[in-house]
Amino acid sequence: MNGQNNQQQNNLNELNSMNLGTAAVNPATSNQSNLGTNNNLNTSMNNINNVGVNNLQQPLEVNSNVNQLVDNINVPQEHVESLESLDSNINESLNSNAKVSEPVAQPIPGTEASLLGETVGTNNANANQDNLNANNYINPNKVESIGTIPPSDKPVKNKKEIKPINKIIFVIIVVALIIGVAFGVYYFLNLSNSAVVTLKTPTLNLGDSVSDDINDYATIKGNGAGACTLSKVDVNPNQVGEYSFTISCNKKDYTGKVLVIDEKAPEVSLNIVYKTLNDTATVEEFVNTCSDPSDCEVSFVDEAKVSEYLGTAGGPHNIDIRVTDSIGNYKDVVGLLYVTPSDITFYTTCSSKETNITDYNATKQISDFLPLGYLETTGLSYLGISRRIYTYKFTNKEDYLDVSKDKTDTLSFDGVEGMATYDDENLVITISTDLSVDTLNSESNGTFPVAYAGFTSYYTSKGYTCSNQSATNNN
Repeated sequence: MNGQNNQQQNNLNELNSMNLGTAAVNPATSNQSNLGTNNNLNTSMNNINNVGVNNLQQPLEVNSNVNQLVDNINVPQEHVESLESLDSNINESLNSNAKVSEPVAQPIPGTEASLLGETVGTNNANANQDNLNANNYINPNKVESIGTIPPSDKPVKNKKEIKPINKIIFVIIVVALIIGVAFGVYYFLNLSNSAVVTLKTPTLNLGDSVSDDINDYATIKGNGAGACTLSKVDVNPNQVGEYSFTISCNKKDYTGKVLVIDEKAPEVSLNIVYKTLNDTATVEEFVNTCSDPSDCEVSFVDEAKVSEYLGTAGGPHNIDIRVTDSIGNYKDVVGLLYVTPSDITFYTTCSSKETNITDYNATKQISDFLPLGYLETTGLSYLGISRRIYTYKFTNKEDYLDVSKDKTDTLSFDGVEGMATYDDENLVITISTDLSVDTLNSESNGTFPVAYAGFTSYYTSKGYTCSNQSATNNN
């Protein structure tokens, strides 16, 4: 629109810029001037025709300006007639094109020249006179909608209609729900009451007892664990091999394996051996019991060392003994050897009364074991070697097992440490220690009486009871 107004302004300016004025025209130059004026008018007319009536916002104003221009110019009569003819042509051209048209939608500013390659204007001969400026030119209309989006010529489509759910999808959903409900019922009635059984492979040492605890054979979880039973255990604990067991849960059986192995050396208890100077000794004399499901064999680790000890009176001497089963399991134990200067004829045992011990339901008794022989000066006398034995008798099995659980050859208990023996049937534990002459002398105020009559009186005064045993029946 601004481009059209500018074109109109240029055309009018071209008319005003002609060499036509209000002053008198020089006769000498009038013909030349009038000819220039006529040429300029013709040029302006051509420009007006090129612009088109649609580009003129106020075509009537152009006519008025031309008339005013002619009145103010002093030109010869033939030129006036030419101007009047020009004025008549302008009016005729404007009137023939000044048809009132229907309102036309205004294009977006700046896009007028791009529509179909044509110049778009507004053919409105009755434009608002308030838009005239001081020079009677039309001011461009103010555009209020710059930057807005013009309405689209395309018809507005209706919102996408929501199609009804596909019948196939609906059927699939219904079937899935039915399956889910059916599985839930099945799980509740069956799987929820089932047990999850994880089998173990228990291992037994040869000769061990067979457990009847189901938890030793499997880990069982789930709501149905309480219904599981150890239905069958086919195990021979006295024979190395592989055996089977069966666990039954809700009419379902689970079968596992039990291994019976022999990796344990024989169990052995030892004797304290008393020998006369330069005597001989066998390994069996040192072994009280030896137990193993696959046989038991004993031997000296260093037999030459034993012979050496027998050549000198004294003791105790540690004798290394090896205990082996038929599978090849073995362990070494330590026996004790005493060597006396003369033959042993009797063994005297003097024992205290039983006393209760703290922390356990048990009693304690102290016994001094003294080998006797004949000496030239004192007759039947103490031979200078002896053992002190502590005997613990338990009144309940729990306390006994708590003390004897490892059944070590050497035990430390109740402030006493020494060689230990265990009696599981009678719940008795004994701990034996060496009793030296120095200890006896200290306890008897300096000198322990070695003659039989003297030391028995000593023990009687202490409240002990003494008993005798022939040496021939000792071993």
